[in-house]
Amino acid sequence: MKKFLAFIMMLLPVAAWAFTGKVEIDGIYYNLTTKANVAEVTKGDVPYNVDVISIPSIVVYEGVTCNVTSIGEGAFQNCKNLKSITCPSKLALIPKACFEGCGNLKEIIFNERLEMIASSAFKGISADKIKIPA
Repeated sequence: MKKFLAFIMMLLPVAAWAFTGKVEIDGIYYNLTTKANVAEVTKGDVPYNVDVISIPSIVVYEGVTCNVTSIGEGAFQNCKNLKSITCPSKLALIPKACFEGCGNLKEIIFNERLEMIASSAFKGISADKIKIPA
């Protein structure tokens, strides 16, 4: 019995809960890696059908807090109703095709940490009010 308990105790750190996969939280889809505490905004099963999106800096999934550090390639592609988006504070890159085909997009608010915007991130749109950090 003691050997069995010792064996079970050795397995506990290995069996620590971790999740990697796609989830929807408050209307936004994320690829989560809870072991690394990171989240990437990703495409939904269908294009997002909202006019305003504010991506949070953190999301909580089953008690685990994850930092939203990236937006996936084409995450908001062809979101025809999207008019305004606010990006999370830890976002450093806007990938290609991220907002391609979002013809009604009028306002994009970036953060001070943004370092790079892929050349085709906004293909096919013109934003009237883009706040780009220095």
